[in-house]
Amino acid sequence: MLNMCIMTGHLTKDLEKRNIVTKKGNNKSVLNGTIAVNDGKSQYPDYINFTAWESTAEAIDEYTTKGSLVTLTGKWKRNKAIDKNGNNTYYDFLLVESLDLLEDKNKTEERKSKNDMVENPFGNSDKESVYDMSFDPTKDN
Repeated sequence: MLNMCIMTGHLTKDLEKRNIVTKKGNNKSVLNGTIAVNDGKSQYPDYINFTAWESTAEAIDEYTTKGSLVTLTGKWKRNKAIDKNGNNTYYDFLLVESLDLLEDKNKTEERKSKNDMVENPFGNSDKESVYDMSFDPTKDN
């Protein structure tokens, strides 16, 4: 039997990358994200959660951004967790083993710039904006 999944689609949100320390004291990179995959029949995509570790996590973080078109290859996994009420809960995700970039570097850089602009619309301006001005209601401004 073979557990292999291939998902092609757009990354749908900002990636969540963090470094963790294992029980043995080693540092490891882990990245979580979501990819929107369209089956070609429905107008609504499926949103697939994924996790990547180590060099794969680093590559996804460095070479992609929200909206990037990619192919992720890996294994389908199911983890069990215990919720705050003590009940077992299960969640499915794609454990990414490899990444194929389907857009060129210029397109990715353009997306990164647009995403940065949305996060901080006044970040590229050296002019004072209304958000930078102080207001003292006790004075006649």
